[in-house]
Amino acid sequence: PLAKPELPAQVFGGGTEPWTNRALQLLGDRGIACEFVDLELEAGLKLEARLMRETGQQAPPFIFLRGELAGGFNALDEIDRLGQLEHRCTPPDERQHGRIRVEIKPRADDVVPGELGNPDDRK
Repeated sequence: PLAKPELPAQVFGGGTEPWTNRALQLLGDRGIACEFVDLELEAGLKLEARLMRETGQQAPPFIFLRGELAGGFNALDEIDRLGQLEHRCTPPDERQHGRIRVEIKPRADDVVPGELGNPDDRK
């Protein structure tokens, strides 16, 4: 199989393609180790055809996180934007599972329930 679950990330794409380079840059900026396979090399055309057939994706880059197809650059960017990139690149047996607590701190101009007193006192 092309996808390797033992690797945090794999990018299959052309070395001169802008979306491939953006994907590599994003992964590098996040400190995520990645294997890059250049589809512009001699064996790349056969490999690209195989990736298209197996994934159903029609254009590179083909990005895999821990052996699972993430998609192209837009999908990778969305995973990162949602804060899930590090989690998806961590080995499954090392992932933290459980609930995520989101705490939203009130701003100075926010109204806190119970501080207004009687609703009839407001004007």
